[in-house]
Amino acid sequence: MLANPDCTMTKSEIAEAIGVHPETFYRWLLDREFVTEAEALSRRYAEAEIAMIRKSVISGCRSGDAKSIKLFFDLQNALIGSADSLSADDRALLAESVRLLSENGTEKNG
Repeated sequence: MLANPDCTMTKSEIAEAIGVHPETFYRWLLDREFVTEAEALSRRYAEAEIAMIRKSVISGCRSGDAKSIKLFFDLQNALIGSADSLSADDRALLAESVRLLSENGTEKNG
């Protein structure tokens, strides 16, 4: 629940939902190890959401959706200056996206 940014529950409601006394839960929130684990879960959740968004943009590009294509190139242009900071996965995704867009353009023109 802490890792899900869509969760609108209060900390007391979370404590109740997981079956611990609110004081216990608040004590956990002061524990560095607990907080570190909660932050790691939150990052994994966000990464999964970002992957889904990337797939949606690529899907939109494949179908010729102008907004998806514009978003793709806006993001690509923003990343060009920081290409060295891209992960191997992001570089591969960018290369695959360019390839798919090239194929999509060839199919529509061919």
